[in-house]
Amino acid sequence: MLMSEPGLAQQGYRQPAAELHKYPPPPLIPVRHINGEVRYQSPANHYRTADVVDLSPTNSTGPGSHAPIINQQPAHQQPPRTQAQDEQNMSNGRLTMNSLQRKLTQIPETPTSGSHIPYKMQKALIESRMVPCINMKPYVYSDLLVTIPDLTEQLFNNVPSQSCQQVMQVLGIELFKGNESQMRVLYENGKCQSINDSIPLVPVRLVLEFMPQLKYMLGGIISSEVAAKRQRAS
Repeated sequence: MLMSEPGLAQQGYRQPAAELHKYPPPPLIPVRHINGEVRYQSPANHYRTADVVDLSPTNSTGPGSHAPIINQQPAHQQPPRTQAQDEQNMSNGRLTMNSLQRKLTQIPETPTSGSHIPYKMQKALIESRMVPCINMKPYVYSDLLVTIPDLTEQLFNNVPSQSCQQVMQVLGIELFKGNESQMRVLYENGKCQSINDSIPLVPVRLVLEFMPQLKYMLGGIISSEVAAKRQRAS
């Protein structure tokens, strides 16, 4: 059979014209050439294995290609989204300062009677330092609160009170705002400028519980401030 058809080698592996009607032509397959031009294979070279169709996303020209979809995105659509995100971030930044006061838990005013003092200043030993405190509940002098300014002054090298407050809220430490009786005692002891000040109070027991985390996080703030001061001095 092979010897009876010597014309195959001479015709470039093409089928005789009389037999073309028996086989439908194969579909045209796009082939990307080196110069970027897309050509289609003809039925004459359909069975050649040298031409490889590149279906990778970077080279595909079909409708499922991802690169053309990204490149064809209208340019005017992206800036509005970016601007909206920036405005939202700015809004969140402004709200961060205001939300600090809203997160303070107000200690309710408790009716007192008799000659006993419901609230008074005391000293608590924290990390080998005597820190001034005030009791949280009236007539209960074992559950103590400390102001954040006193805490940072005694234990954290005068790190900004706002930074300490933010770190505590990130750690989930509940902060309190004293009632009128507590604020009056704090005012009389020079801990605030007015009884209406929103000075944050933190339970001593929570300070002791979260001391490792507070040292780590506030220590980074202190180190950065020291480095900044050295850079300005040089």
